[in-house]
Amino acid sequence: MEDSWLPLFVRVEGWKVAVLGGGTAGSRRASLFACKGARVRVYAKSFAPGIGEECPGKIELIEVDLEDTGNLEDAVNWGDLIVIATSNPKVNRLASVMALERGKLVNSAADYSLGNVIVPFRAETSYGLKIAVTSLGKTGIATRKILEDIIKIIDNEYYKTLFRVMARIKDWLKNNIKDYKLRYNLYFILGESPRVLQYINRGEEDKAFEEALKIINEYLTDNSESLKRRRYP
Repeated sequence: MEDSWLPLFVRVEGWKVAVLGGGTAGSRRASLFACKGARVRVYAKSFAPGIGEECPGKIELIEVDLEDTGNLEDAVNWGDLIVIATSNPKVNRLASVMALERGKLVNSAADYSLGNVIVPFRAETSYGLKIAVTSLGKTGIATRKILEDIIKIIDNEYYKTLFRVMARIKDWLKNNIKDYKLRYNLYFILGESPRVLQYINRGEEDKAFEEALKIINEYLTDNSESLKRRRYP
């Protein structure tokens, strides 16, 4: 079901990624995962020119015929994540069945419904916010364009200042207040405080942070007695 998909960011460093198919799609996926630190093997009878050039020495090429069920099974058994990217629909369907039955993570380059993992379109702002989007295979062209427009809208000084101030506040709270519930409450109070937001709107990062510290001190002073009496399990 389409509503059963949940977006996640995952760290793939050290994963074993078996890419089935050495064409253009398989080559792109192999480079993507290899450059992020995964152990990548590409299984195919032939390989696209230049495969692995983006991350030299990090992709192992296994020359096999995946129409041989034994070879396909070996590839599926080796990988933590199976990337299906052959030009043979029959092999793709069989690989999907094999991998899912074994509890593997499965990404299908051509047909998302064969797997349980989607590789989205990705972008990052100048201040470090990562964005990933997918149309669940409906339209890559429109999805990529929409992502580009999202980045244009949010990659500005206001959001940059908001991002940096709130990151500094969160870091300060983690280092100075042990009580998680108190940190949580303060973080949202500060994120909505007109006193902090007025400086963010002006692009004055340091003043916004200084104002946040004043509000924290006021809050702790005003609630000192009740905070002493609070007990958390």
